[in-house]
Amino acid sequence: MATNDLIQVGTEETVDTDGTINAAVFYELLPDAPHYPITITVSPGDQMSASLTETTEDSWLINISDLATGESYTKTVTYTSSHSSVEWIEEDPSFNDDTLVPFDNFGTVIFTGASSTGNGTTGNLADASSITLVDDQQHALAIPGTITGANSDSFTIRRQLQQ
Repeated sequence: MATNDLIQVGTEETVDTDGTINAAVFYELLPDAPHYPITITVSPGDQMSASLTETTEDSWLINISDLATGESYTKTVTYTSSHSSVEWIEEDPSFNDDTLVPFDNFGTVIFTGASSTGNGTTGNLADASSITLVDDQQHALAIPGTITGANSDSFTIRRQLQQ
């Protein structure tokens, strides 16, 4: 079932034309543009924790914390979701004109403690599908690793540099 709704929280790194990497936290409630809270500063390489929790119908608690600095951001928003998917993602975002933001060399990103709960049932990544991010020439850019962890709740994504 294709849907147009999406609620997400995470970090974003952009690369300026001079090579400077800028990192920020964001949350997004489609179709609105992303929101960038200024109450938390993130630096490249910081360890982050993020969660989205539907506390009551259409009421969502957004939380993101920088484990390196102890800073955190929490906000409750109203958003109607179809509850159609859950994702843990390393993506290449686009500008308003649909061109891609330059993709940084993030090395390897480690996701741990990934889980979702729906209708009282907690799921893990063992039932998930992985997707390799490719460029317009079908060259791999970001490659997911195997699912690990005692609860099938961890995986890595490795940045593939083009030769």
